[in-house]
Amino acid sequence: MNTPKSTFYMMHCTLWPGFKLNAKRIRATAMVSLLFLASSVTKGQISFTPGSNTISIDFSNTTPASVGTNTGTAFTAAGFSPNPTNAQAGRLNSNAWSVRGISDGTLNFGGTSTSGDAARGSFATSQSVGGVYAYVGTPATTTNPMMMIQPAADDFTPGSLVLRFRNDDPVLPITAVQLTYDVWVRNDAGRSQTIRINRSIDDVNYTNEPAFDYNTPEAISGSTVVSAGTFSQNMTDFDVPATYFGYIQWAIDDDTTGSGNRDEIVLDNIQITVTYGPPCTPPDPCRCRSRR
Repeated sequence: MNTPKSTFYMMHCTLWPGFKLNAKRIRATAMVSLLFLASSVTKGQISFTPGSNTISIDFSNTTPASVGTNTGTAFTAAGFSPNPTNAQAGRLNSNAWSVRGISDGTLNFGGTSTSGDAARGSFATSQSVGGVYAYVGTPATTTNPMMMIQPAADDFTPGSLVLRFRNDDPVLPITAVQLTYDVWVRNDAGRSQTIRINRSIDDVNYTNEPAFDYNTPEAISGSTVVSAGTFSQNMTDFDVPATYFGYIQWAIDDDTTGSGNRDEIVLDNIQITVTYGPPCTPPDPCRCRSRR
């Protein structure tokens, strides 16, 4: 749906000097507009508002339906589909996730893939075929698994996992995004892998957040999955205007050192908390926009 830009400028901005609108009326009009918009945008995605500004993803059956199944089931790498139910246990919600750089082709937001690279299943042991797995070995379990990425010649070299959220407040911009997650590694191969966090508000132009950059060791240390640490950063310049999407990308590549096979990268305990700012005032170029 293409909504006139003026509608959103009324929500976000002062229209012109000397013209004043009742704040309560603006808010009420904006809420009605948001409800109208909700019928035309993707459902079942991560939705943030000032009263609901955080999400935690541990891949257990407590994982929210906006990123997993409804009702919750533990992740088994059974694939991705839009708004899966517990009848499709073990899947992730593709309205929130996109997988890119795999030989089976990109899993777009809202797409379905229940076999192949995007659905490699649950394993505790080392794997060599590229794709997305559920890791259930120590310290994970079948009821509290982790997400495992196995890069291979044609998978995640480079590739990425993208998590999408929406600022569902009709007026207020998100002005900071706190991201925290755990990284574990099975360093059983002689090639160093890189994992980076990039962020975007249009899924086209991405900005790297170097505080999250990590390289797996080149020298093989064994077949045990070990912790590489908890990565956390408050991205204070990650501005997401009202009604916009935000995108967090885990970008993976093997462009550093070494040769041969590739380490397994394991993610867990993802937490996102957003901070809201005041309504924008022109001529703020980022926070005072219409939704395209």
